[in-house]
Amino acid sequence: NTKNLFSSKTRPLSSPSPLNFSSTKLDEKHVVVLKSDLASTYYQVSKDFIQDRCKKQT
Repeated sequence: NTKNLFSSKTRPLSSPSPLNFSSTKLDEKHVVVLKSDLASTYYQVSKDFIQDRCKKQT
C-alpha cells in the first residue's frame, strides 16, 4: 500500500518522477543513488506517517 502512504502525504518527494526516470539514460551509479535516496525518503515518510497515527490515537 505504498501508493496510499505517499498520496496521504502532501510533501513532495525528493526523487524524480517515473516519467523523468524512464526518459533519462542513467548509469548504474546514479541508479544506485536514486534507489537509496528513494529508500531514505520512503523511510522518512513512513516514519512521519506512523508518528501521525500515534498522535491521532492519543
